[in-house]
Parts: sequence; C-alpha cells; structure tokens
Amino acid sequence: MKTSMKSIPHIVKLYIIMTLFVSNALASSYNIVLPAGANKWTCGAFQFTNDVISHVFTSGLGNGTDYMTTVAVWNDIDQTYNTLVYGSIFGGWSNPNYVLNRGATFLIKTTSANSITFTISGTTPTDDYWYLVDYRVTFASVAAKTPIGGYLDLACPNTGFQILHYDLTDGDQVSKWNYANQSWDVWTRNSSGWNSGLGPSFAVGEGGLINISDSQISESLRYLPSGSTQTCP
Repeated sequence: MKTSMKSIPHIVKLYIIMTLFVSNALASSYNIVLPAGANKWTCGAFQFTNDVISHVFTSGLGNGTDYMTTVAVWNDIDQTYNTLVYGSIFGGWSNPNYVLNRGATFLIKTTSANSITFTISGTTPTDDYWYLVDYRVTFASVAAKTPIGGYLDLACPNTGFQILHYDLTDGDQVSKWNYANQSWDVWTRNSSGWNSGLGPSFAVGEGGLINISDSQISESLRYLPSGSTQTCP
C-alpha cells in the first residue's frame, strides 16, 4: 500500500554519492520514542543492514489488539510512502517480509494515546558504503546507515569529530520532521551556512529527506561514527 507525500515540492536531477564508515559488526538496537497522542506521526530511521520488518521491531508493537501501528517508509525511487500496518487484523504485519533498507527514513504512528517506545534491532554493517541516488529522484533519505547522529553540515565542529559530512552547496534543502506541527521543517543551505541556526541535527534512529540544488552534478555524503579516529577534511 502506497501513500503519496504531497507536502514535499521540487524536482532534482542529480546524483548523491554516499560513503559510510563503521567500526564493528555487532547485533545491536536503539529506541524510537513516539510521544503521547493517538495517530500522530514521528520520524524514524533504520540504521542497520537490510532486514525484513518482522525482525526489526523487537518491542513496542503491543499485541495488535490494544492498538495498531502504522509505518510509512519513504521510497526514493517511487517518491511515495510504502505503508505497513501491524495489528491483529493481519495477525501481525500486513507485509511481514517487507525489507527495510539501510538508511531508510520512515514515519510511524499508533492508535494509542500513550507514549510508545519502539526498539529497533539489527546488525551494524562493517563496510564502507557508497550508493547513487538516481538523477530522477526528487527527495532522498538522508538518514545515517549506522546508529549515529549529529548535525548535518560542511564544516567540522569545534569539538569532537565530524559525524556527518555533506558537500552542501547553495540551494540544497534538508527536511526534518516536526512532531508538534505534524509537518516537515526545511533548512536551506546558503553561502554563509544555513537559513536558520546550525541547520538540521539528527538523533540516532532519526531520518530526514534531502533535495539537492539543480546547480550540482553530484555531491558526496560521509558519516563518521562516534569515536572515529579519522580527521575532518
């Protein structure tokens, strides 16, 4: 089941080149907290090696009768959400074999009015990871492909290692989900930095979308895990 995302504009005909540096191949997990409020979306990300959705959510789903959970995974190619539901009507997931890919950004909500904590489990990759986003893609997931978080920016921070490096240029736009407003906040890159503050920061288990400007042929994205000994470029 697919649901169009009508609130995201623009057309980008570009490539994004990404590489991912990770340190250990370990089974691990992180939490995504959905604040109290029935049928309100929050944004998450899958930051492990590809796996089917029935293996990924290891807690937080309830029994499918007390409340239902909906996950809408952003599809870079089709520019739509692939929507999956967990509930007793399906005996679990509506599509238990749906594969979540590394770095997938998704929205998640439940029919419960209570705050819910979801545990996302998987295996941390060990390879340096490059991939291309087809030039016909308008919006692409900007989630890290290992459980790390930090500001998305060109410049190295004054303290610590740069967690995420992107060759951002004027006109690039990064969207981050605003739970309170139930909509996307958009940061735009300009010659002096960002149109607002330090720009977008993503927590572990949080994703977003990126739209790179029409002025670029290609740009690069790099993630440096916490504790990395690599220096900033």
